[in-house]
Amino acid sequence: LRPPTTSQRTCSPSSSVLLPSLLLASLFLATAWSLPLGRMKRQAPAPALNGHAEKKPASSSSGANLGSPLAPGLLEDASRHKLVEEFKSSGPYPHCVIPNFCQDSEIRKIHDELVNNLTADLKESDLFKVYQTCDLANLGRNGMLMELAEKMPQLMALRKAVYSEEFKAFVQEVTGCGELSDQIDCATNLHTQGCHLLCHDDVIGTRKVSYIIYLTSPDEEWTKEDGGALELYPSVSDGTPALIPTKTVVPIFNTMAMFRVVPGYSFHAVQEVYADKPRMSLQGWFHGPKPPEPEAAGKATVNQLLASNGSDSEPFTPLDTSQISEKPEPLPSADIDALGKYLNPVYMKPDAVAQIRSKFEEESSVQLHDFLKPDVAARLMAACQRADARDGVGGGSMPGYDVGMGAEWEAVGPAHMQRYLRYQGAAAAVEGEEAAPGAMLKGLLEGVLQSPAFGRLLKQITGVEIQGVRGQCRRFRAGLDYTVAHYGTMVQKARLNVVLSMVDDKEDAEGVERAAGKKISVEDKLGLWASGEVGAYECYVEAEQDTGAEASDVYRQNEDDGPLVQTLARSNTLSIVLLDQGVMRFVKYVHGTAPGSRWDIAADYECEVQDDEEEGEGAEAK
Repeated sequence: LRPPTTSQRTCSPSSSVLLPSLLLASLFLATAWSLPLGRMKRQAPAPALNGHAEKKPASSSSGANLGSPLAPGLLEDASRHKLVEEFKSSGPYPHCVIPNFCQDSEIRKIHDELVNNLTADLKESDLFKVYQTCDLANLGRNGMLMELAEKMPQLMALRKAVYSEEFKAFVQEVTGCGELSDQIDCATNLHTQGCHLLCHDDVIGTRKVSYIIYLTSPDEEWTKEDGGALELYPSVSDGTPALIPTKTVVPIFNTMAMFRVVPGYSFHAVQEVYADKPRMSLQGWFHGPKPPEPEAAGKATVNQLLASNGSDSEPFTPLDTSQISEKPEPLPSADIDALGKYLNPVYMKPDAVAQIRSKFEEESSVQLHDFLKPDVAARLMAACQRADARDGVGGGSMPGYDVGMGAEWEAVGPAHMQRYLRYQGAAAAVEGEEAAPGAMLKGLLEGVLQSPAFGRLLKQITGVEIQGVRGQCRRFRAGLDYTVAHYGTMVQKARLNVVLSMVDDKEDAEGVERAAGKKISVEDKLGLWASGEVGAYECYVEAEQDTGAEASDVYRQNEDDGPLVQTLARSNTLSIVLLDQGVMRFVKYVHGTAPGSRWDIAADYECEVQDDEEEGEGAEAK
C-alpha cells in the first residue's frame, strides 16, 4: 500500500506534468537558461512574441559599433541623486522605478528585434507559470548563437550598456550594493494571460541586485486592470513575508524596476496577467564577488523551502475504529444510518467498497465522484457560488487581496510558502437551513470526516488501521491562493490524506448574481477545471533526497519524473491518497479566470501501514 514504483505512477492530466520548484522560488530563471529544454518542468508550443505587434524588418548591422540606447542624462549627477533618494525612501524595502529608461526610438527597435527573432517555451511548477526564451547572457559570446545575435544588434547594445562599468557604478551608487562582478545574467520573460510568479526573494548564489526592463507593447498602454504587476511584500518578521503586498509596479513600456537582493527580505511576486496580451520583459541580475554569509543565506526563500521546520507537527485527535477490522466486512448498520444522512449510499455497499479497495490497493490512491448525496452537495454548491459572486471572485475578476478575510476566515501564510483562507467559525448542519459555506464545510468535517463511523468506512476502503484524525476547511480564492511544496510539510510517517473538494462546475443556483460579463456556462466551467489550465489541482511529489544540490542542478530532472498523484479540481469529489515518508504536496495557484474558488475539507488520518515483509512474516508465524 505504498506509492507505486516510478514506472507505475501516473499523472492526470498527462499534459500538465509538474515538478515542484523545491522549490525554488528563486531558482526560477538564471539557473534554467543553459539547460536543454527537455529537462525543464513543463513545455508547450510557445506563442510567437508578436501577439499584438506587427513584424518589422530587423536590422542586420552588428551591435558592436552602436551607441548606448540608454536615455540621455540617465547617468548624470542630477539623475543619480534623485534615484538615490527614491531608493532610500521607498517601501516596503528600498527600490526604484526608472521611467523612460531608454531612448524611445531605440527601445522600440529592441522590442521589435525580440518580437521578430525569439521564441519561448512554457515553464511551469508549483511556483510559476511563464514563457522563457534562450539565455541572453551568452548570446553572441564565445561563438554561441552568433546568427541570432547578429539579428538583434539593438538588444546587444542594450546588454553592453547595462553591464558596462559606467552603468554598474551607477547601480552601486543608487543601491549601495557594494562591489559588483563582471558576470552577465539576463533573459527575456513572456507572461501571457494566466502566467504568474509567486512570492520569493530572488536569492541564488552571488546575486546582489535584481532589475526588470518592461517591454510591453509600446503602442498599447498597460494598465493596472491588465494584471501582471510587480508585487513587493513587506516582512512581518525576520525572513517572513506578509500575506499582502504593499507596493505594486505596473509593467509600463520602457520602465526599469530595480532592488537589492537580500535573503529573507526582498520578497516580490508577479501578479497573474489578466489581459489577453503579452507582458514581455528583460529580467536580469548584477552579481557580487561572493554569496551571502551562511547565516544570512539561511533566510533565503530557497533555503527556507528546503528546511524541515516542523510545520507538519499538528497533533491528531484519536479516532476509535476498533469495532471493525481492516479486513473486508460490512459496516455496522448504525454507521450506515449515520453516514447515510450525507453520503451517496452506493459508497457504503459491500460490492462497491470491495471495488474501491481493489483500486486503492493497486494505486495507493482513489477519487470518489458524487460522494455527497445530491441534495447535500447542491446546498453546499449554492452556498459556495453565492459567496464567490458576492466577493467578486472568479470569472476573470481581479479580487482584492483581503477579499473573504474576517473573523471566521483567517488568512494562512507565509506568502512564500502558502496563501489561503482557513475557516475558524462555528459549524452548521448541512441538511438544515441555508448557511454559509464555511459553516457547512465545518459541519461535514465534524459530523462526517472526523466521526468514528467514517473512520471505519475509510478503514474498509483502504485496509489501513486508522488511529487519529486532524482536518481543516479551506478556501483557495481564484486569483490569489495556493500552497507551495516545501520540506516543512514533508510526511515523516505514513498517513492517509483525504480531501473533499467543491468547485463551481454547475449551473448557477437561484439567487446567485454575477457581475456583467462574468457568467460562465456549465460546459465551459467543466472544461476549465478539467483542462488544469486554471490550476486548483493538488499534486503529491517526492522530496529530493539530496538537499545540498547546487542551484544549477535543480532543474536537471529525468524527463519521466512527475507527481506521484495529481488530482484535478472537481466538485463533490473525495480524494484518498496514502502518503509515504518523504512525500510533499501542493495546491496549484488558482487562476483568476477559474469559475470560482476551490473550497475543500482537507483531513489527515494517522494510520498504521503493514509493509509486505511484516505481512509475510506474520503469515509464516500463523
